[in-house]
Amino acid sequence: MLSELKRIAADFETQPLSRGREMRELLEQSPEEFCAAAVEILSGADPERVKRYLVALLWTNRLLIPCLTDPATPPQKAEEIAALARRVDPQLPAKLVGFLLERTDDEPPECLERILGILKSMPDATSFRPLLTPLLRHDNARIRSKVALLAGEGNRNRTWFERRMLEEDPRVRANAIESAGTAVAEDLRPLFRSAALDSNNRVAGNALVALYRLGEAEAVRGLHELAFRQDPAFRATAVWAMGETGDSRFLPVLARILTDPNETIKPATLRAIRKIRGQEKPQAQPLDVRLLAEPSWKGSALKVVFGVSDNGKTVPGIPATAVQILVNGEFMYRYSVTEQECRRRITAAFFLPRTVPQQRERMGRYRQALETCFEQRQTGDAWMLSYHSGSAISPGAGRPETLFGVRIDSANEGSIRPVADLSELRTATDAAAPVKRSEFMAGFLELCQELRLARVSAHLFLLNPEVAQAVDAATLIRVAQESRVAVHAICRSPVAEFREVSLATNGFYIVGDVLEILPALYRGVFHRYHANLTTDMEVRQIQVAVRSGDFFGESPVLDMG
Repeated sequence: MLSELKRIAADFETQPLSRGREMRELLEQSPEEFCAAAVEILSGADPERVKRYLVALLWTNRLLIPCLTDPATPPQKAEEIAALARRVDPQLPAKLVGFLLERTDDEPPECLERILGILKSMPDATSFRPLLTPLLRHDNARIRSKVALLAGEGNRNRTWFERRMLEEDPRVRANAIESAGTAVAEDLRPLFRSAALDSNNRVAGNALVALYRLGEAEAVRGLHELAFRQDPAFRATAVWAMGETGDSRFLPVLARILTDPNETIKPATLRAIRKIRGQEKPQAQPLDVRLLAEPSWKGSALKVVFGVSDNGKTVPGIPATAVQILVNGEFMYRYSVTEQECRRRITAAFFLPRTVPQQRERMGRYRQALETCFEQRQTGDAWMLSYHSGSAISPGAGRPETLFGVRIDSANEGSIRPVADLSELRTATDAAAPVKRSEFMAGFLELCQELRLARVSAHLFLLNPEVAQAVDAATLIRVAQESRVAVHAICRSPVAEFREVSLATNGFYIVGDVLEILPALYRGVFHRYHANLTTDMEVRQIQVAVRSGDFFGESPVLDMG
């Protein structure tokens, strides 16, 4: 039959009437053989005209659906034939749905499943989704689950999903979650969170993948915990879900699962590992990730503050699932991330140590860091610059004055330089220019007095303040708090007093190089991320990495020892 039909099809375009008659005769001789031969022609490279005629012939004789649902017809071929049949008859989807509803009690479940699969393959499957709702009450659980998967796609009705979560059949619940598209997923966050605790592994796994794609850090923790459940079904689901995320932080977990005693999990684990590694992008555009402060404990959680920039511009909207935190070189899975942004104007004061000609290289680095910050400032930000000396001021320098109960000297007046443009900044940072310098404590108090007059957020940046002598942390904290000033300190080596001052005034304290850190710190005033993580280990080193689409960046490792 196939060879005969091929012969007829070859001449169909030149002799459509006679060849069409011959096809009808073949059909009358043996409908079953004709269907099998027609499927081969329809999935081959013959001209579309003859294929259209074959489709019309099959449909007229009520043989098209049997051809599509025949187990001998591969699903992909059935979908290709259905796409062609739809070009012949645009009403094909509606007719298939009608067949499902009319014959639901007569046709075997395999036939109904095949039709549901064909409908799902059509680009506008969502348009006939409401028509399938009655099949959600079908006796066959597989049919109900297939309908839930198809009916959920493109569905923006939150109530529909909530009702599916009440279904006893876990396959219906799992498929409903899997079918939820981005248009409705945001509204379904509470539903996904509840489903992540479901007693069924598929439901929980699909919910965690959905939450991961929504950027919820809780999904990272949930998948990690799923991987160590006693039930092997949950461990297998965790392996699949980790592969779906493409998240490299799960590779160490998957490596451990490779030793799982359940033999069926190992092949799935290898597939997940290959999938994750296949999604890694070594040529990803680098992001600059910087820790803005030494991590500090807030109750039982370790607080980590970091900034992310791309060529000096802040990067907003990074989802928590794109953030990877490593403690002592190990990934953390229990954490949360919040983004903080402030577009208001600020008043910034920079307090630098006095330099001598032999230290002009250091002043050059200060200037470079300050100029980078200045280029990033917002319109209307006020800047001040002042210097301090490491030695105490000699007695009798002038009439003493009192500020918050602490004595300062009138000789310090004029030591603060306002900065309005780059030329003034360069003049103020010229090591050779004569500038007045204050003893550190007096200069700090004077700057706080100036900043107290600001009607906007006030910030005092201390550059390498560790050179100062006789620092009274309690006094600095009291004065800064009374002046409502946030104090940020960058030290070359750890100094407990300045860590204390920064923490007490909601400022940043970090050990490192001013040139590398100050611009990130200044950006952090306007935009930063806060991560809270839970860990039982002693924190010796910490690092933050960010993977976001085609971007990747990781902070330098901060040694806490």
